[in-house]
Amino acid sequence: MVLEDVLRTIVGLGNSGIEAIPLLLSAMMLTFLLSLLLVFTYDKTTPPGMKSPSFIQALLLMSLVTAMIMQSIGDSLALSFGIFGALAIIRFRSNISDLRDIAFLFATMAIGIACGVHSFANAVLGTLFFCALIFLLKYSPFDTAYSIRGSIRIELPDLDAVR
Repeated sequence: MVLEDVLRTIVGLGNSGIEAIPLLLSAMMLTFLLSLLLVFTYDKTTPPGMKSPSFIQALLLMSLVTAMIMQSIGDSLALSFGIFGALAIIRFRSNISDLRDIAFLFATMAIGIACGVHSFANAVLGTLFFCALIFLLKYSPFDTAYSIRGSIRIELPDLDAVR
């Protein structure tokens, strides 16, 4: 009984008990594995010139941080407003030039949220569906390899020189 109280104090489990540790660890492991699948999908479907190692690391880390935040909030409405207020102060100054990267950021946050609230089936099925859709888009006519990007420059003669 004393060991459980000490661990409860150290780990910060409160009244949830020592039996919550395997659930917390399994949520973090599943978050990590699903994030690896997402990173693999991003790596295989993104042209080499557009890959950023820091963005790939951010995909892995953001899902884990999101899962930790969701597990910390639990059912506490007051704590959720407090964390929301604290996170609202943070300003991100990095520009994301590709909208597809934003979709991956939302997907990694969705993995973290789903695993953080222990909705494991939602996390697994959502990740598998997202990754399958990304691969489908990669080999469809909607891929960026099929689009032509360029610029056209039109020069008109100076009207004053013509007169």
